[in-house]
Amino acid sequence: MSPKYDEYSISTMSEFRQATAHVEALEARLALVQQSVPDNTAHVILEENFSFILSAIGGEMDDMMEKFRARCSMVDPVTNQPRFGPKMLAKVQDLLRRYDEVKVAMEEDAPLGLQVEAKINQLTAEEAAKKQEQAAREREAEEAQRAAELAREQEQERLLLEAREREAEEQREEQRRIEALAAAAQKKREQRGKERAEEERQRQLEGEERERLNASIPHGKEGLEKAIAMLRNSTASEALFRQSLQKLLAVVSNICSSPENAAFRHIPKDNAHFHADLGQYAGGPQCLLALGFKELQQGDEAHPRAVFVLEEPDLSEDLDAWSNWFDELKEMQSLVESKL
Repeated sequence: MSPKYDEYSISTMSEFRQATAHVEALEARLALVQQSVPDNTAHVILEENFSFILSAIGGEMDDMMEKFRARCSMVDPVTNQPRFGPKMLAKVQDLLRRYDEVKVAMEEDAPLGLQVEAKINQLTAEEAAKKQEQAAREREAEEAQRAAELAREQEQERLLLEAREREAEEQREEQRRIEALAAAAQKKREQRGKERAEEERQRQLEGEERERLNASIPHGKEGLEKAIAMLRNSTASEALFRQSLQKLLAVVSNICSSPENAAFRHIPKDNAHFHADLGQYAGGPQCLLALGFKELQQGDEAHPRAVFVLEEPDLSEDLDAWSNWFDELKEMQSLVESKL
C-alpha cells in the first residue's frame, strides 16, 4: 500500500468515526423525539431535539454522508479495486442506511414529522394558552391588588374623613356647649340682676315701710297709749290682750333693770316668742316704737334680718340725756303695768 493510500485510509477512518458518532447522536435524539411525542410535558426536549436533527441532516452532516455514499462506488486508480473493502463497505452502507432512516423519519410528510409538527404546534398553542392564562391571572391579581389598595386607600380616606367630621362635630358640640353655658350664664346674670333689682326694690319698699312704721306712732306715753289701743282691738280676747301686755311689760322691765344689756334692746322681728305674743298683732310693733325702738335691717344682703333696736344714749357724754331716756322708760313701764 502506497503512502498516499495510507493517508487516505487514515483520513477516511477518522471521518467514518466522526460520521458514526454523528449518526448515533442523531439516532439518540430521534429516540428522544419519538419518546417525547406522547408526553405533554416534554415540549422543550421535543422541540430542541427535533430542531437539532433537522439542522444536522440539512447541513454539513448531509454533505459528509453524501461523500461516503459516493465513495462506495469509487475504485482505486492504481489497483483498480473498490475504495472500501468488503467489511468497510458493509459498515459504510449500514451507516448510510441508518442515516437515511433518520432522514426518512424526519421528512415533512413522514408520520413522525407530522406527529412532531402537530405535537409542537399543540404544545406551543397550549404553552401560549398557559402563558395567556398566566398573564390573565397575573393581570387579575394585579387588578385585584390595585383594587384592594384602592379600597384600602378609600377606606383610609373614609376613616380620615369620619375622624375629621367627628373632630369637627366635637368642636361644634363643644362650641354649642360653650355658647349654651355662656347663654345660661348670661341668663343667670340677667336673672340675678332682676333678682337683685327686685331685692333692692323690696329693700327700698321695706325701708319705706319701716320709715312709715317708725313714723306712724309718736314716741312717748301718747304713742304708747295709741299702740295699746290698737293692740286691744286686734287681739281676739281679753286673755290674749293681757298676754301681749305681759310680753310688752317683760320687754320694758328687762331694759329698765339692765339698761346696759344690749340683748334686751335688740328684738329680732322674726323671733318666734315675740311674734307669738306681740309681733303678730296690729299695735304690737307700734308699742315697741312708742318705747323708742326703731325697726332696722341688719346682716348682709344674702341674709338680711329685720330687728327692733332701742339705742341707749352715751352715759359718759350726756348724763342728762341718758337720765331723761331712762326716766321715760320707767314712766312707760308704769303705764303698761296700769293697763294690766
